[in-house]
Amino acid sequence: MANQKKVVKFRRPINLNLGVVIFVIMFVYLVIELVKYFSGEQLSVYEVTESQIANDNTYQGLIIRDEKVVSLDKEGYLSYYVSEGKKIGKNSTIYSIDQTGNVYDLLSENEKQEDLTEKDILEIRDCINSYRRIYNGSNYKAVYDYKYSLENTAMELTNINLLSSLAEILKTKDTKGTFDVVKTKDSGSVAYYTDGFESVTVDTFTADMFDSSNYKKTELRSTDKKEAKSDVYKLITNENWNIVIPLSESQAKALSERTVVKVTFMQDKLYTNALFKIIQKDNRKYGIISLRNYIQQYLTDRYIDISISTDVITGYKVPKSAVTDKAFYKIPTSYFTKGGDDDSTGLIQVTTDKEGKKKYKFVETSVVSSDDKYSYIDISTFKEGTIICDEKDNKKQLTIKETGKVTGVYNVNKGYPTFKVIEVLTENNEYYIIGMKTTNGLNNYDHIILNVDLAKEEHYVD
Repeated sequence: MANQKKVVKFRRPINLNLGVVIFVIMFVYLVIELVKYFSGEQLSVYEVTESQIANDNTYQGLIIRDEKVVSLDKEGYLSYYVSEGKKIGKNSTIYSIDQTGNVYDLLSENEKQEDLTEKDILEIRDCINSYRRIYNGSNYKAVYDYKYSLENTAMELTNINLLSSLAEILKTKDTKGTFDVVKTKDSGSVAYYTDGFESVTVDTFTADMFDSSNYKKTELRSTDKKEAKSDVYKLITNENWNIVIPLSESQAKALSERTVVKVTFMQDKLYTNALFKIIQKDNRKYGIISLRNYIQQYLTDRYIDISISTDVITGYKVPKSAVTDKAFYKIPTSYFTKGGDDDSTGLIQVTTDKEGKKKYKFVETSVVSSDDKYSYIDISTFKEGTIICDEKDNKKQLTIKETGKVTGVYNVNKGYPTFKVIEVLTENNEYYIIGMKTTNGLNNYDHIILNVDLAKEEHYVD
């Protein structure tokens, strides 16, 4: 049998090109990084520049006045003859009360259609213009206040016209004991609402009174029959009034030396100078603004938005989103000393060798920030539990472990984040103005991380 040759098919080995493999790996990595880059929030950089803030802080204040509520001594139907906000003297006619309603019906029967006087037209026009000045589409309360004000202006004008017919009717009808014209016992500015704040003073207000979300006002004028002992009107008996505003620590600091402030009323941009003082109550600070004018303009308000102008503050402008707090070791300043070849600042570290003998070594230490008692150093400088001692008394020792928060930003001038301490001078809703002479702080045109929540100190920033 002839020898048969078996042919085996040769498989060529896979020949991987190292360059291609590296290219594929780099391409995949690049794609992953691009997806991560475009799908996530990006680290942003902000350039620090010198700026100013004219410190016009806005507050919602609580109005406190001398208010006296007057009540009915008998039931009946009321007709008012004095406009709200008008100042009247003692023994002035303010309303009439009809116990049966008969006189009111007679007045209505004898009512004649009369043309409005120029004064009447001006009063209605003032009511409309006042609303136009403060109109805000989102402020529904102002709409209802305007409706109430316009309705009652019309009712007052009608009642004043009816008053001229009252004397004739009273001559022909016996109304003795059922109808009275009532006069004021005191002088003051008239208001026709109550809200429960009438007895509040600058000594008795409480923190919860500054929450206006649940504020309710009871309107007193009505065509319905009123019960005896119900409130009928109130008088503001003093032209002097106060606005109380809650203050943050920074606001109180900015206003601490002010005894007079410029106040702007936000709803109509009126402004005036007023006496000012700061009080502390229940661990909170409040500003008391004392005024002598404009009480009639804001007679129907209990809460009012104002701004207070303070000094113009100059410094570096830093967005609030760039500011954060970082933990540092908190070391009593008395432990720091001078040493080394260049007489640098540092601490004396205490160690123990294998034989139990203590050794003392000077360690150069950078201080990030200081206050009256403590200096703050980076946590990476020493391990927690490291022992240091006082240079003058090595028996006075301290174990490093206590930390404290320091406020600052991350500077990226060198391409990586470096924490820089800042000193906040003042602020508005979006920015801080910080000091320009802070030790180890920022300089003009430095670059900082804008969205500090994304910052990590190991990041490299282009």
